[in-house]
This record gives sequence, C-alpha cells and structure tokens, in this order.
Amino acid sequence: MASSGNHGTAKAKDLRVLLPFTTDSLRIPDKLAKEVGAGSDGSAEVLIVGGHSKMWHVQVGSDGDGAFLV
Repeated sequence: MASSGNHGTAKAKDLRVLLPFTTDSLRIPDKLAKEVGAGSDGSAEVLIVGGHSKMWHVQVGSDGDGAFLV
C-alpha cells in the first residue's frame, strides 16, 4: 500500500489548467510556492508532470501581488 505521507508534492486542490494559448501568468498560492522551494526572491524552477507522462519545465516567479508560474 502506498504511503500517505506528503513527499513534497502539491495537493490537487492547488492545481489549475493552463491553456496553451494563454499569455497570462498563472497565479499560485504563496504556500504552494514555498512548498516547491521558491527562494527568498520568490523564484524556483519546477517540473510539472501531467497526464500521459507529459512534462513541463516552469519557473515560479514573485511580485508584489504574490507567486505565479511563468
């Protein structure tokens, strides 16, 4: 049986769909940004794994309004 412990993975409630044709940054909760290891400047590089083994390299950015995916 799989472990129920949190191993640094994001909870499903924080995930959103990012449409490929959008030019907007996707806002994420500050708590999630901290969990993925965003530094004091609010930046980090993360790998998102989706359905059918698709992977996206994204960056976490931060501004005065909070954290976002770039």
